[in-house]
Amino acid sequence: LVKDVNKTMPDGRVKSLELSWSPICDDADTVEKLMLCVRDVTEFKRLEGEANEQKRELEIIGEILAVSQEKFHEFVESAGKFIQENRALIEKTTSKSLDTIGLLFRNMHTIKGNARTYGFANLTDLVHEAEQVYDEMRKNDEAEWHQDELLAQLDAVKVLIDEYAKINDNVLGRKGPGRRGNVEK
Repeated sequence: LVKDVNKTMPDGRVKSLELSWSPICDDADTVEKLMLCVRDVTEFKRLEGEANEQKRELEIIGEILAVSQEKFHEFVESAGKFIQENRALIEKTTSKSLDTIGLLFRNMHTIKGNARTYGFANLTDLVHEAEQVYDEMRKNDEAEWHQDELLAQLDAVKVLIDEYAKINDNVLGRKGPGRRGNVEK
């Protein structure tokens, strides 16, 4: 039986309801009726979502702090360049081209390798998904070029890299290339 339901109210709010079902049996242990208890867990789900988001942010903070400020800045800068290059390639390509797909794959593979080297687990997983799409297009003649989907996936990678950068800059206060980067420049 259904245990969770989301109900849209007339004013547009969405209520999360938890359902628990209890059989009511006769003396022969035959179910005569079902008792349904409905519990509004909307606030609980909202708090749970906030807690999960805070947990995720703490994981990202731990990942960032394990890398020097200089190396983190270099990673974000280089990943940004690869993403810009992939965006330009996808936007100017209207049909499947193995040369273009190969370059898209190499750029994403480089971002993934760098993210994995620095232990950016959340980022590594998302970049790997994008890389797999390119790899499938390289290997499968039937795979089609869907420009909008490729751009959306690339945007998701960019959003996550931007989130890492924002946490580094705003939460940790580690803006820019750091001391050594400033000295070198």
